[in-house]
Amino acid sequence: MSVSLDDLANPEHSLDINLWNWRPTIALIALTRLIDAERVDLMGYNGTGVEITEAESRAIGRFLETEVLPALRPGTRLTYDLNVTDVPDDYKLHRDDFAKNYSASYEWLTRFAQFCGTCSGFRVL
Repeated sequence: MSVSLDDLANPEHSLDINLWNWRPTIALIALTRLIDAERVDLMGYNGTGVEITEAESRAIGRFLETEVLPALRPGTRLTYDLNVTDVPDDYKLHRDDFAKNYSASYEWLTRFAQFCGTCSGFRVL
């Protein structure tokens, strides 16, 4: 399952991301305290239509660029509990510990930060 992040002003400008990578990203967004708890919760489900304003999007992008990405490097990823690891994702379903299934890679977070910095806000679909 995945979500689409659609630019509010330009439907041609969008990102798709699977929930395995999106959930840790939502945890990072929550850390900004820019988005109320209800919208943060709804962002975890595809098709909810949660909207993030341009100002919120820009602030999320800046947060990622200044607070998160400097702690990472290519090939690393943030686990669900927001720890940094350089152990590659094994892409196996861990039924005994679902947290092991979720991570946000440096590459994904870089793309998302760039999207946040260039979109006119976005909608989670």
